[in-house]
Amino acid sequence: MSNALGPLACLACLACASLDLACAPRVGATNLTSAEISTRLEEEAASEVRGGKAERALELANRAVRVSPASPWAHYDRAVALHALGRADEAVRDFKEAEQRFAQAHDAKGKSIAIYGRARALHDAGRCAEARMAYEEHADLVRAFDPPAADRALAYAKDCRETGSVNGDRAASNVASALIGGDYVVALEIAARESPEDPNPWLAYNRGVALGELGRTDEAVAAFVAAERGFGHVEANRHGRAVAIYGRARALVKAGRCPEARRACEEYATFTGSDRNECRRC
Repeated sequence: MSNALGPLACLACLACASLDLACAPRVGATNLTSAEISTRLEEEAASEVRGGKAERALELANRAVRVSPASPWAHYDRAVALHALGRADEAVRDFKEAEQRFAQAHDAKGKSIAIYGRARALHDAGRCAEARMAYEEHADLVRAFDPPAADRALAYAKDCRETGSVNGDRAASNVASALIGGDYVVALEIAARESPEDPNPWLAYNRGVALGELGRTDEAVAAFVAAERGFGHVEANRHGRAVAIYGRARALVKAGRCPEARRACEEYATFTGSDRNECRRC
């Protein structure tokens, strides 16, 4: 969602935003289209959500939708803000709007992110039957190009509880959403704001995924081990523990640390009774 507006163009864009106006295109350096204005607003809305300012993010996203109602990212950003505010029905509506527009643009990655957002909004509202269906939709869509993301989605589906989320779960949800979008640094920033005294195993797991993708292997392994311990041996958490072991193996494979990776893969096979192809790459 980046764009290369110059300083004058950005100032003009912000002026239009403050007045709720869709600026007419200008000549030269300040020539702005509605798409450029919308993109700027979308970027600011995403930044405000990351900073915990959901009300401001919703205001900016509403403006982006008014300026460019066909933009899938405008609807997506509005859905994310509504989710953060606990307005699940409205969030689900806008995630679906974003899905449709991504589909029309033949953007499978964008569509998968929007479906995942819908799943998280339903998950956090404790609407688990609907959330599981959305997670499965996401997994089916991404399985061909991102198998670990598909596995994570199915693990989250099993973790859903009808009582809805608590604050720690919402933090894990925000980190997971950043991961799905490939925003690994942002995922770590969100996770770092949480108290380490009462760690959520999913938060530790998601930190491990982000650290692994950034090549910070030792930290990733430590986070996955913390997640495994957090999940413990309770049967209800079995799937979470399995994906944490697999996450550790995958981070080690990615770093080329094959002896350790093979041991982790063996742990996974022993624990789950099934094998994965990950270690064959080492």
